[in-house]
Amino acid sequence: LGPKMGPSQRRLTPHRSLRSLRLLRLLPALLLPVLSGALRIGLADQLAVDTESQRQHAAGGGRVVQVEKAKMDPREYSTFTLSNGLPVMCIRDKTSSQSSASLDIHVGSFYDPNQIPGVAHFLEHMLFLGSEKYPTEGLFDSKLAQHGGYSNAYTASENTNYFFAVSDGAFEECTDMFAQMFTSPLLSIDATNREANAINSEHEKNHNNDEWRIERVKMVLAKEGHPYNRFGTGNKDTLLKDVQQSHKALQQLFNGHYCVKNMHLTLLSSQPLEKTVELAKKSFANVRQQCTDEGDRTVGIGQAMASTTSGVFSPPYDQSVLASTVRVRTLANKKSLSLVWQIPPQNMLWKQKATAYVSSLLSSQHSGSLYNYLTRKDEALVEGVQAGQGESLSMFSTFEVEMPLTEAGTKKIDHIVEAVQAYLALIDTKEGIQNWRFDELKTNARMHFDYKEKEAPEDYTSSVASSMRLFPLEKVLVASSSFEEFNSTTISNLLKYISPKNMIIVNPSKHDGVKLGQTEQFYGVEYDVSPMSKERIAALEQIRSAQGSSAGKFHEDLFLPPKSSFVVTEAKVKEIDPLMAKFNGGSGDPAALVIHDDYASNKDGDRRVVAHWLQDTQFKKPKGTVTVSMYTAKPYETTKQKLTAELFAAMVSDALVVETDAATSAGYSCNIGSNGNGLDITVSGFSQHLPRFLEYSLQKMSSPEKLLKKSRFSAIKTSLAVSIENSLMAEPFRRIGSLLSNALETPHKDPWLTMKELEKVEFDDCVDFKRKNLADVAVEIFVFGNSDLKDARKIVKQATSKISSKVTTPSLLASLPPSDTVSVYKLQKGSKTVFRSPPSDESNPNSCVQTYWQYGRSNNRKDKLYLSVLNAIAHGPCYGTLRTDEQLGYVVASQADARSKVYGFKILVQSSIKPAGYLQQRILNFMDTKLDKIVANLTDSTFKEVVSTLVIRTKEPAQSSSSVQSRAFSEIASREYKYNRREEDVKELSKVTLEGFKAFYAKLRAGPMVSIQIDKKAPANAAELDSDEKPFAEEKDAELNQCEKMEIMPKKFSDWHQNKDTFDHLVPNKLPECKENLCSVSP
Repeated sequence: LGPKMGPSQRRLTPHRSLRSLRLLRLLPALLLPVLSGALRIGLADQLAVDTESQRQHAAGGGRVVQVEKAKMDPREYSTFTLSNGLPVMCIRDKTSSQSSASLDIHVGSFYDPNQIPGVAHFLEHMLFLGSEKYPTEGLFDSKLAQHGGYSNAYTASENTNYFFAVSDGAFEECTDMFAQMFTSPLLSIDATNREANAINSEHEKNHNNDEWRIERVKMVLAKEGHPYNRFGTGNKDTLLKDVQQSHKALQQLFNGHYCVKNMHLTLLSSQPLEKTVELAKKSFANVRQQCTDEGDRTVGIGQAMASTTSGVFSPPYDQSVLASTVRVRTLANKKSLSLVWQIPPQNMLWKQKATAYVSSLLSSQHSGSLYNYLTRKDEALVEGVQAGQGESLSMFSTFEVEMPLTEAGTKKIDHIVEAVQAYLALIDTKEGIQNWRFDELKTNARMHFDYKEKEAPEDYTSSVASSMRLFPLEKVLVASSSFEEFNSTTISNLLKYISPKNMIIVNPSKHDGVKLGQTEQFYGVEYDVSPMSKERIAALEQIRSAQGSSAGKFHEDLFLPPKSSFVVTEAKVKEIDPLMAKFNGGSGDPAALVIHDDYASNKDGDRRVVAHWLQDTQFKKPKGTVTVSMYTAKPYETTKQKLTAELFAAMVSDALVVETDAATSAGYSCNIGSNGNGLDITVSGFSQHLPRFLEYSLQKMSSPEKLLKKSRFSAIKTSLAVSIENSLMAEPFRRIGSLLSNALETPHKDPWLTMKELEKVEFDDCVDFKRKNLADVAVEIFVFGNSDLKDARKIVKQATSKISSKVTTPSLLASLPPSDTVSVYKLQKGSKTVFRSPPSDESNPNSCVQTYWQYGRSNNRKDKLYLSVLNAIAHGPCYGTLRTDEQLGYVVASQADARSKVYGFKILVQSSIKPAGYLQQRILNFMDTKLDKIVANLTDSTFKEVVSTLVIRTKEPAQSSSSVQSRAFSEIASREYKYNRREEDVKELSKVTLEGFKAFYAKLRAGPMVSIQIDKKAPANAAELDSDEKPFAEEKDAELNQCEKMEIMPKKFSDWHQNKDTFDHLVPNKLPECKENLCSVSP
């Protein structure tokens, strides 16, 4: 789905939300259907798959149900039904400064009329464009942006989910505006015509995305007439062919299905539950109780959906596709293999979690795992193995195994498929289907649920609303991650469907030089389908049944995981240490305490270790995080050195994957990465086994040369090269930010140069890395979480005993620069510079512009706050003007920019219909005619309202232990140690003035401007422009760097940087002193 890029970037899921989580390994919390977009039962008003939740609502008459929640969940819940029948869950979160609401509608893209694909997605967009009570387009988003919020929505196969977040003070008004979207939307014919272009821009954004293209081929393979076969996004060809007909279809879909019996509502606020309940009653009481035209089941939905048998297995694929290999041509250098099986609906089997059980074994990474066999046996054939439930719909589900391929793997696909079948055969045995394995999953899942971090309010309300109809009300929060009933028959029945005869092999690749015979209509993706021979199917069936010589060849290498010694069985929380309570007893952010400092002690010896400690006194979770940072005397100066460090860290991490599998399955993690001056090693997990896991990880890290394997080096290096190459093929709006950074910063990252330098890195460079770079290091340790002072000192001792900290540079740590390893260029006042280039991917239909204004370096805290005010004020009008009114494209965003305290402001627009010069003109026109006037006419009351919202957001206490840890660690890594940063910001916010803000804005506007332009449709001359277009008005006054090819742009940056000064590196602050003789004890 990508980042939240605007106040309301509407979106269609490729039939599953958060696709990166669709192939799930273990932590069953990741199996949350509310995150994976999976378990979404649509057709709630038609299918016999009526859930317990709905029955309870219908029978309960508004009764309140006690909801089972996590042990550490401080929120309060109330679930009830409004008088009109709308099921509601209200949530109180006392510490949140943001409120949120979400409405889930049991109508998705499967409901599209046959003749107009994309109507459900279209309706999702249209509902945001005004209601009878609030007819002004963009008013809702502007109000949200003014109060620190935003809205969004997604359309999936069988449901559509709408949500917003806003500061508490504006929640009541915004909730009413939100409710009116579903009570009396305008759905005007004028907006229909305009918004269809936005849908088309969204489709164009996804057009060259290989993930969307591959998913689309899977849908095209479905038999004709099955709703899975249809094109759910819509585009101008489907929606603008007959605007009147499209408008009628929108009205039919809304009138026929947008009523309370197809809805679930969730609201979250810090106010008392009683007030939120009253708000729900007041705002949503007039939502229609009955849908119209209920006698006609085809109203608003396609014929295929209407004729689908209710509540029974309706598989999408027939025998012409099953037991076949499907080759799909990709645009990026993507080589992968997916095995797909259609299985019966899993919605009602949430207690048994059969798919999660099987996927946990297939995705395991122990020494006898499928992963270990395919990555380390002879040569690496795959880069990973991920298994899990793909689609999970009311008519069918899919089970998938996905494996990114190495070059060697592309030549051994048959062998890989055989290995998967062999491992499935192991699972489908008495040893494979065991209660104790289920119990491990159950325990790990429950621990993760009880002590999980809080989600953002809008993410939480969206997920709760979408799952309310799936589970019994008391289980709504826990059911998706709860393993309640071990049922060997359910698992065995599932495995019967995961068979060679029911399998589709999907092989996405560039397939250079290979002609593929079929082309999909809407994405233009090429593919072909080749049935497997009867002999091949029979051979795979023999392996799957563990019979024959082919099955025997895997027996020595593949075996199931043993019992784990890392399953967490206790969750003891330490008492708050008196010293931590003494120094962190206030209401502000807690400060880490220095508990060891070799520099301050002036002891003889050559160790240089500093250790910080912060006990989690707020959330009190039985978890901890330890970060060990090793800093070298010299930062990595060359691209090759940086790449060597990255490869070294990747190889060590890769080697630890198999050895730490049992721990990672229980929620422990060990991450190793380059920090620009050395390496960071971060180990985290539950306190019970954390010391043992830390000991093991650091022990292995102390002798990395024993972990490095030449065979893995080649695979990891190739994977890095491919990822760099593919980054150049990303959508323009994803590429353009790095190009702006390259223009503004030094050293800048040239991906083309990086690829060349990567070729020079050899295995021996990684072997020598420790000797050359880690022989003279300082060590800095940060211990966070469920550790008192005694525990923290033990951890420091444990870490320093494993990691050498011998230095030949005595003042190494004290002399290191802060973490801003780049310098920012000072741009000449009033200068205007344009960098324009065609996209790297010539087939991409989009142009994109990001224009940046530089304010300059400032140590005045008020300037940072004025930038935040500008960001809040500009957000709504920018989106409303360039996206909604002018329909330039789907992706429009304005954003504050702060890099090393050099402040700036930027606007981004991507378009498939206009060239870059025109986009730049409209951006400048927005600044000149809209934003300048908004600032000039800004009243003191409006300014204070915006500042008040910023104060509330700034004062909001941390919402999770991970946010406390990350805030503290950022202060340590940056060497600023300003743990009271937010308190100081709040003080300064009380001093900001409207006059000061206007002066800040005037300086910004008078400052230098840089425009980065990826231009797909730049005309040869002005005559080729549309009649209403004009050439870029500022171009004649700008320094234009025209690049014939994208790879020339870095050279243009280098030339432009000549004779330009940079802002100085930030000066690190002095290390805080040890308090209360905390450093008197040597680790």
